[in-house]
Amino acid sequence: MSKAGGAYNYAVPKSKSENPVTTQPSHTWLLLFPATYALHIIEEYRAGEGFRRWIRRIARIVLSPAQFLSVNAALWVVMTFAVLSVHSLSADGWIVVALAVLVAVNALGHLMGTLVTRSYSPGLATGLGLWTPLGIYTLIRTVPALPATQLWIGVAAGLVIQAMVSLIALILGKRVQPDSL
Repeated sequence: MSKAGGAYNYAVPKSKSENPVTTQPSHTWLLLFPATYALHIIEEYRAGEGFRRWIRRIARIVLSPAQFLSVNAALWVVMTFAVLSVHSLSADGWIVVALAVLVAVNALGHLMGTLVTRSYSPGLATGLGLWTPLGIYTLIRTVPALPATQLWIGVAAGLVIQAMVSLIALILGKRVQPDSL
């Protein structure tokens, strides 16, 4: 981190080994990930018909309230642990990129679901209003100082994690026939 003209330069670490994310004067903004995820879970559970009912209507996938909440609670704990590990253990910046990609792709999924079905996909408001700006801010703040390897590992990890979350929902949920809806 360098200080030029009274302002911190977040994009340029002192050395290649210095972590650009955790050496900044303040990285408490990473706590916005689990905080906004909690709001996202609430929106998915309570807003409109709820994501569980929406996905049942759209894709005939049935998730119980317990399954929905258990999966999201476990993922919230994992996200919180990831954020805290970057904060306290100076983990590599790829973790932060993975979180940014994860939330941005999730928001895009809610937007696409809304557009394709012409119905509100619960999670859209927090996805577009909170996660898209958080993902963009995170990438702008971290990417310029990351080695290309960390960047691409983070992008790949974010995409894989989002795919795994979707797969978990498919595995836990049971497909029902249209006449049993």
